[in-house]
Amino acid sequence: MTALRWISACAIGVALVLQACGAWNLPWVQQLESTLYDLRVRTTLKTGVDPRIVILDIDEKSLAHPRLGRWPWGRDQLAALMDIVFTDYHMAAVGFDVVHAEADRSDGLQALKAFAKESPQHQTAIEQALAQYRPTGSNDAQFQAALHKYPIVLGYYFTQRTTTPPSGTLPTALMTARGDLDLGPRWASYGANLPQFQDDKQAAGHFQGLLDPDGVVRRAWVLSNYQEHYFESLSLAMVRLLTGSAPVDLQVGKRLLHKEPVLESLQLAGMKVPLMPDGSAWIPYRGVAGSYRYISLADVLDKKVEPKALEGLIGIVGSSTSGLLDLRSTPVGEVYPGVEIHANMISGIMDGTIPQLLPQAAWIEVLLVVGLLLLGNLILPRLGPLPSVTLLVLGLSTLFGAAWWAWTHGRWIVPMASTSLALALPALTHLWFNYVSAARTQLQMQDLFGQYVPPELVQKMAQNPSHYSMEGRAAELTVLFSDIRGFTSISEKLPAKELALLINEYLTEMSMVIRANGGTLDKYIGDAIMTFWGAPVADARHAQHALDSARAMIRALPALNQRLEAKGWPQLQFGVGINTGPMTVGDMGSKVRRSYTVMGDSVNLASRLESLTKHYGVAVLIGEATQRALPDTPLLEVDRVKVKGKDQAVTIYTDFVAPIVFGPDSADHQRWNQALHEFRAQQWDAAAESFRYFVRAYADFTLAQLYLDRIAQCRTITLQADWDGVSTFEH
Repeated sequence: MTALRWISACAIGVALVLQACGAWNLPWVQQLESTLYDLRVRTTLKTGVDPRIVILDIDEKSLAHPRLGRWPWGRDQLAALMDIVFTDYHMAAVGFDVVHAEADRSDGLQALKAFAKESPQHQTAIEQALAQYRPTGSNDAQFQAALHKYPIVLGYYFTQRTTTPPSGTLPTALMTARGDLDLGPRWASYGANLPQFQDDKQAAGHFQGLLDPDGVVRRAWVLSNYQEHYFESLSLAMVRLLTGSAPVDLQVGKRLLHKEPVLESLQLAGMKVPLMPDGSAWIPYRGVAGSYRYISLADVLDKKVEPKALEGLIGIVGSSTSGLLDLRSTPVGEVYPGVEIHANMISGIMDGTIPQLLPQAAWIEVLLVVGLLLLGNLILPRLGPLPSVTLLVLGLSTLFGAAWWAWTHGRWIVPMASTSLALALPALTHLWFNYVSAARTQLQMQDLFGQYVPPELVQKMAQNPSHYSMEGRAAELTVLFSDIRGFTSISEKLPAKELALLINEYLTEMSMVIRANGGTLDKYIGDAIMTFWGAPVADARHAQHALDSARAMIRALPALNQRLEAKGWPQLQFGVGINTGPMTVGDMGSKVRRSYTVMGDSVNLASRLESLTKHYGVAVLIGEATQRALPDTPLLEVDRVKVKGKDQAVTIYTDFVAPIVFGPDSADHQRWNQALHEFRAQQWDAAAESFRYFVRAYADFTLAQLYLDRIAQCRTITLQADWDGVSTFEH
């Protein structure tokens, strides 16, 4: 093994050992560990719903209910709902995934009492009326009475924002913090419920989220440390309520290279809840979103739910409406309701299915990492490629199989990232130094151009990499811009998720067409596509290939629209601008981000032409430089224009594919050219008659109608002596 190979091996070994010991945190190793954990979770999900837990849903139907209305609801209605779920449906417990932080003034009692104080002559009458019509008191008083009467758990949250003052009243702490435990973050503030709702006997639990560095929720706080007291989560509080407020006992252990004890689990009522040292627990996801039944609170209020459907069940008040829905990214879905996380935790605590780290996992991981590193660095260099790969596959299969068995038979979490890398990295390093370096140049070429250029062109470039460069250079190329018409209106009509799916399907379809015609895909600009031909691979027919791509895009649109229509999505139309000319091409940008792109006056004109397709009512507009590059391709002249940013007029053309239907060699083609000549010569009568012919002969020929409108306007004004029929656009 060469010196460089030994240095690489030692560096990898030291890094992985320190990672396994917990002395050094490598984010990429941790991300790999998270990915492998997510894979285990997703491949062992259950089917069906948990029959013990339901989500009492603040859904659209509830928000439209005449007695409830928009959120927040009056506390009298919440009290009425609690009366129904407990007295009519006999639920076991209800938790609130919301905070009742402000007083309910919708009943008007405060205003009436203030009026009574200011009008002593009416005070007695007002108080008698209030006693008769509101014997239960204010809305808040009714809800307070329901809290004292039924097994209800309130929700609240902690925050690290030091600038946020505490609000509301915290519940009684679960226990005093232990000085020998370093339990999680010490929270700076909180948002809790009104004092009249939160007394010493009222159960409550916190529900603030816990995000991993990649933004995914894999764990949830069970215990939180605030001012040297431990407070329980909403899920733990609900389980304790169901067990008669059973006492909690913390279990501690030792950690590798640390003298201080660490938290391992808590026990209550014969149930063990495995915990991480910071007081969090792995969420035992039952399945994808929808693994728990959602019951509309409107149906509960109207008593439309079957009498036995909720008996003995645990309910969590949450929302599925877009404005109130708490969405999280989880291992089982990028869009997952936060209220179901509480349901999973409750289910996991009761069933004993909360995942836990393998006992002494750190010691086992360190020993495996050291052993595998020695094996890989001492044996693999002596083996050929095939034995090395075979040994690698067998070793990884054994590691993954053992981790899978531990997960499926006891929900034990076996660390896999460091051990897998300890086996894989020496093997890959060995193969790299011996067999992969010869292909390094080709791989670099693919990295540079693979995201822009079709794969077949990348392969061609990789054969002679010295002929290609990302450095900026001047070249004559053809550029194409396309843009969906009316996209703003479409985006306002579709939900965000459906809009993303629609635009992804459109861009994928059109990008495949462009790639099939050899185009270099520059970028997506919202719903717009920018692409060019002639670089990095030289293309003598770049103008023709750009036009072929535009034609293919138009031909592909009807089939795409049929698929969109089948999904209930709007039909799409787009415009295409094509122009040829000198431009600068190369890797351009900043230190933050770079892109292989083109720029220059010819590029700007192509973008302007795309915008003008809407004005002229055609699908494609082509610059005169492109028309000159296509001497054998018949194109129809549209106009002479001065676009914004250019003082020189250019002639623009359109293709016969769409929407023009007559052929280039026909008399109609000659008649069209004659009509344009008559228009520019100010022969209004002759030109008008010529354009009327096209309006009569061809349906939806908006271009001819546009010239008729221009003629009508020109008849009403005095034209300048040098008027030449050129259209000027300032926008």
